[in-house]
Amino acid sequence: ERLADVTTAFDEALPTCHTACKRRRLVCLQALVSRLSAEQLRSAMPAMLGEVVLATKESNVKSRAAAFDALLLVAERAEAAGGPSDAGREEALQGVVVAVCAGLAGKTPHMVAASLLALSRLVYEYRASPRFAPVALRLFEAVLPLLRHREQEVVRAAVVLVKVQLSALPREAVQPLLPRLVPPLLGWCSNKHAHLKYQVRYLMERLVKRFGLEVMTEVTPEEHQRLLTHMRKQKERARRHTDARLAAKAEREAAEAADLDGGGARSRHAEYEALLEDGDQEEEEGGHGHGRGAAAGGLRETFADQSESAASVDLLTAPLAGAAERKRKRRRE
Repeated sequence: ERLADVTTAFDEALPTCHTACKRRRLVCLQALVSRLSAEQLRSAMPAMLGEVVLATKESNVKSRAAAFDALLLVAERAEAAGGPSDAGREEALQGVVVAVCAGLAGKTPHMVAASLLALSRLVYEYRASPRFAPVALRLFEAVLPLLRHREQEVVRAAVVLVKVQLSALPREAVQPLLPRLVPPLLGWCSNKHAHLKYQVRYLMERLVKRFGLEVMTEVTPEEHQRLLTHMRKQKERARRHTDARLAAKAEREAAEAADLDGGGARSRHAEYEALLEDGDQEEEEGGHGHGRGAAAGGLRETFADQSESAASVDLLTAPLAGAAERKRKRRRE
């Protein structure tokens, strides 16, 4: 009964609403929209959509999410109010799109950009609906001139809408519009803002992937052909790196399989045995022997190399042998 009074009070409180309260106000707006009748929704829609569309440009993430939720709720309620027939529901949905498109005639770039973002969200939500495809195509044609807008805020929002439209519309519907899309899009490649140039580059990559290099070469101006050449070389380089990585992986897997076929125990200790073999080879190259015999041989060589002119000393001569024998006898006594 008092729903009309609540709606009036809600509208009157808009000028005094603080930015920190914007999300809660949008949540209240959703609750209000869900309780309005079809006639009340039709009369209150222009004012509500204006507030919701502007809120899609809020800096706060939660406020933007609440604004998109409110926008989709208005579209669902309007579509449900269109009746059970498909024609009625389509007409009601078109009415919402037309109401949002009214913001494209706004006096400020902020309003125009917010309207483009709201339209992109609607297109993405209803991209799978066959009855929405003609609306999306007409909207795509209407947005193309905005790519030449002098305000970058508007151009960035238009690029977002174009990106969504490319994923929503079929290939045969977009291809005739490429001569009107690509030249104004590439005009922003020389812009000093890196974010906008990156978005344009991303769109060009998607267009090349979807329509092919030959089609894109025909619609690309001569001064921007180097971009397509660079993209082609990058793609070929990435393919070569991928092929080399896959070949190395295949060789590694084949070697592992060969080790497993040669015996599980051998393959398990193969690295350990290879390490020992490397150590043995280094020791042999350095001239070092193995075991006690090698140590004795090394000592003999050392004594023999002392001096060629030195006389040989016989440690087992008779006097020395007798002295050693007498010492052993005294120990026994």
